[in-house]
Amino acid sequence: MANKNRGLGRGLDALFSQGESVLEATETKKSEDGSYIIELPISQIDINKEQPRKSFDDESIAELAASIKTNGLLQPIAVTKENNRYTIVAGERRYRAFRQLGYETIPAIIKNLTRQQSMELALVENIQRKDLNSIEEAMAINSLLEEFGYTQQELAQRLGKSRSALANSIRLLSLPESIKKMVKSGELTEGHARCLIPLPEKLQNEAAKNIIDKQLNVRQTEALVKSLLAPAKEKPVKKTYAELNEAQDSIRRCLGTKVTIAGTPKKGKILIEYYSEDELESIIDVLTYNND
Repeated sequence: MANKNRGLGRGLDALFSQGESVLEATETKKSEDGSYIIELPISQIDINKEQPRKSFDDESIAELAASIKTNGLLQPIAVTKENNRYTIVAGERRYRAFRQLGYETIPAIIKNLTRQQSMELALVENIQRKDLNSIEEAMAINSLLEEFGYTQQELAQRLGKSRSALANSIRLLSLPESIKKMVKSGELTEGHARCLIPLPEKLQNEAAKNIIDKQLNVRQTEALVKSLLAPAKEKPVKKTYAELNEAQDSIRRCLGTKVTIAGTPKKGKILIEYYSEDELESIIDVLTYNND
């Protein structure tokens, strides 16, 4: 069952509780919880394989590196120690920027964390910094739910999200890989993707192409999905009777105008059309001929 320590729910405030501004940190500074800041050799740091964020934009890393070179590092990265190596909990972009700059060390907070706490904090940091696409966030949330036995309500509280928002996030994982790829690339928003969930896979891909090609907004997408889900109304097949068709053709030839017989041989109606006063009089003459 999940550890109910609520301290992690404070997110980055808990992660950087020391409130240090580290530009030239060279001395070890221990805090009450055993965490401390140190200038750590980059060669001893490993990327967290369970980091929720899977893609990093080279251009944004280059911009961050330029900012760090000019202004210094305003926030240390956070790592955990195992044997003689360190694993990043938060700050992989900063770490990548330092490597790009060719720096040999980086200010780091050494945190005493369990694997569960490390996974939670990595997710919290990315959510608060809005660094994850919707699919990455959903995958990370699902991993925490499955591995540590949280209920959706418990995990939602720890991450500072509503339970409905968390549930909607997880639902994205039911989409086929083709749709997930579109969300990851930014071709579809999370709102668009959620609209597609009720559709069968073939229609999901067709609808997604329609959304992108026509640049539909979410409301228009909802209307599209609703129309695709509505069962097609089949037109009732009209039963035909050969004897009625023959009678209809016979009357039409006799009267010289359009005639329609609707119904069955036992019951129905005959519709005779006319298009002028003279034509009406002619039809009357034909119909009353035998009565004169």
